Amino acid sequence: MYGILAVFLMALDHRGHYLNFTRNVAMQVILPLYEVVEWPQQQWQRLSAYLGASSAQLQQIADLRQANQSLRAKMLRHEALQQENERLRTLLAAVESTSLQVKLADIVAIDLDPYSHRMVINLGSSAGVRAGMTVVDESGLLGQISEVSPLAASVTLISDANHAIPLRNLRNGLRMIGYGQGNHQRLLIRDLPLGADLMPGDLLVTSGLGGRFPAGLLVAEVIELPARTPADDGHFGIYHARPLAALAEASQVLVVQ
Repeated sequence: MYGILAVFLMALDHRGHYLNFTRNVAMQVILPLYEVVEWPQQQWQRLSAYLGASSAQLQQIADLRQANQSLRAKMLRHEALQQENERLRTLLAAVESTSLQVKLADIVAIDLDPYSHRMVINLGSSAGVRAGMTVVDESGLLGQISEVSPLAASVTLISDANHAIPLRNLRNGLRMIGYGQGNHQRLLIRDLPLGADLMPGDLLVTSGLGGRFPAGLLVAEVIELPARTPADDGHFGIYHARPLAALAEASQVLVVQ
């Protein structure tokens, strides 16, 4: 019955187009329903596409960050090598500019005791290193060999709390003793009277007295004078000097033979 009616309506519409109006009205009614039905699927597709794009972007950002960190690490390594090469060139220049016989050594260990300032170098008695030898870098005096084994040696730095060194003011020849106090940035001079001819900026060198160190090696720069009043005449004060050598940063040193 319904099939015959459908065929009749199809033939009628084909011949006379009598159902166009009915079809248009039906489309006007059905189209909103169709959009309502399709809306969840469309939104899901859009959300899936957005999430997929966001995931790809996040992965791309992560890859870029990793690449950036890798490049930064390489750049820092390159800068460190440049600094090390520059330091080595300066050390070699210091060797060529002095008449002293020296040997280049690497620092292999640092004493972590905050008051016992010592380090270990990779030269020992098999390389001719002996206790008492002087150790310097390109800027000044570092310390003295205190213990020796066949393949290594221990160096006591001038900043060690138990170390003292005879000094001379390069400007006027004034002699004094510099004492370590467990601070890489400070030497104490406490055997001079207040008002001694010592000024900030004066360079202090080894005096050579006692035969422990060669004379004329740069050691420190005066940075601080003791406060004084007229009533302090004849009293002694504590002067401060800054070591010129890189006591805490050195990686290679020269052993003076």
